[in-house]
Amino acid sequence: SDVCSSDLIALGVLLLAHNVFDTDLWSFVLPTVLIVLGLSMLMKKRGDKPSPNSFSYTAGSSSSKNYRQLNESIIAVETTLGESKYDVCSADFRSGRVTVLLGSMVIDLRNAGVSQKSATLMAECTLGSLEIIAPSSWRINVVGSPVLGSLDIASIGSENVDPDAPLLTIDVSGALSEIAIRRSH
Repeated sequence: SDVCSSDLIALGVLLLAHNVFDTDLWSFVLPTVLIVLGLSMLMKKRGDKPSPNSFSYTAGSSSSKNYRQLNESIIAVETTLGESKYDVCSADFRSGRVTVLLGSMVIDLRNAGVSQKSATLMAECTLGSLEIIAPSSWRINVVGSPVLGSLDIASIGSENVDPDAPLLTIDVSGALSEIAIRRSH
């Protein structure tokens, strides 16, 4: 469960912080094992089943960039130990889940359309970086924040956006990560 894996991560970080200057091998190994176990539990809790009209793609362990075009209305993508870029080109983008673990990802929504009034993107980033690029004509609402990380939303101002424009809600979470959300120009 979320509570159990989060507790393991927190316990591991506390033990590691407490023993950071100790040279005893076990004072480093035990917290590291707990952190890795907690992160793996978080990444394995995938009870969500993609719908038949969704797209799912996993990239990882690659030193070269993965460029992938997504045309589905519901997406689920993840990158582990890799670097990926996704161009969402669906004319009817509705929702998505993006997950980054020990890697980096770019989600480019500039070519996407929203036929309904809103779309939702769940963004999880742990020990990595995530950049989300939204069309300048969309309204953007960001909820959540990474733990011990940064969330850069400085460039998403909505001063010149039509109040009736589609709304993109981005729910961000993660730990030790860098997440940047910006508008295209």
